[in-house]
Amino acid sequence: SISQDIVPYTHQMPQIQFIYIYCFDIEKHEQWAMNYDIVRGTYTNMNDICEQLSKDVTSSRQSLFINILSTNTKEKEINKQEASFMYFQLLTEILIGMEHEDDAKTNMLNHCRLQYIGNEIDLKYIDEFDKTYSPNEAIWWYTRHCFLFEILNKALRIQDIDLLFKYRFFLTDLHNQIKQLHSEFVQSFPTTISTMHQKQ
Repeated sequence: SISQDIVPYTHQMPQIQFIYIYCFDIEKHEQWAMNYDIVRGTYTNMNDICEQLSKDVTSSRQSLFINILSTNTKEKEINKQEASFMYFQLLTEILIGMEHEDDAKTNMLNHCRLQYIGNEIDLKYIDEFDKTYSPNEAIWWYTRHCFLFEILNKALRIQDIDLLFKYRFFLTDLHNQIKQLHSEFVQSFPTTISTMHQKQ
């Protein structure tokens, strides 16, 4: 298999800390994967990978903190920030790429309602979102400075991956709409952008 060919070449690379094998037949890959400490496991479910990756991020952050105690203060901060940013970016990309369950929107809104118990204004926004939302309105909803803006900004600021997991339904739509608008913008100015790149 491809993974059996790739892992022997990548497991000693210093840039790679862990490898997660996504497959449809665990028994087929589990035995050979045990020969490589870097392989965290074999999975048939993307949610299980996300959960294990989240645990590894937490563990790595703790290890990183211990390892950098003996280094220069400035280097400590840089290394910690780079590792934290890298893992957070990876986790965010995984969340956006995941398939959503049918009840992902319902679960997200249930969490929203719990956060805004007693807040009639935001509860009305949540009900409105529940009844009228469509994927092509993701940016509009995010920029309304209501419940979504507050919750997501907080989650992104403190890098709360568990909270972002609850909102992956909306985050995916937001990401896709921004990506689409960027693509349309680039296509509308092909000559200008091409010229700029050539001059750089």
